[in-house]
Amino acid sequence: MTSALVSALLNHGFQMALSDSYSEIASQAVPARDTCTCTVDGGGAIELRVDGALMHSQQLDRTDPGDVIWHEGARAGQVLVISCDNLRFTDTGLELGAAARLGTLVTGAVPVLVTPNDEQRPFRSSRQAKGQDQ
Repeated sequence: MTSALVSALLNHGFQMALSDSYSEIASQAVPARDTCTCTVDGGGAIELRVDGALMHSQQLDRTDPGDVIWHEGARAGQVLVISCDNLRFTDTGLELGAAARLGTLVTGAVPVLVTPNDEQRPFRSSRQAKGQDQ
């Protein structure tokens, strides 16, 4: 049995992933329907919406190099969304194996909408803003 979240994502073009390998997930990802969008603004706020409903929001941290890289990559036009039931957090990251085995791991490539203030307020770490990173 799958959750309402996984069922909703499947109804909006996400596909089941049968492997927990990130490289396989990325290579087999298909575009989600146009009812799915991710917005990113210059301040690092992100929102994932499905059929207009807010599914996830997060404020990225300018001081976290991983967040800065994610923000720059997202501005390229799409993000790969991975969702599932039976998600486990470990010391080294996410454990997707149980979700893949139970058929609740879903993925979709979602287009990114860059909000107008993104052009005015580029998201950079404090080191980049001071010109210390190239």
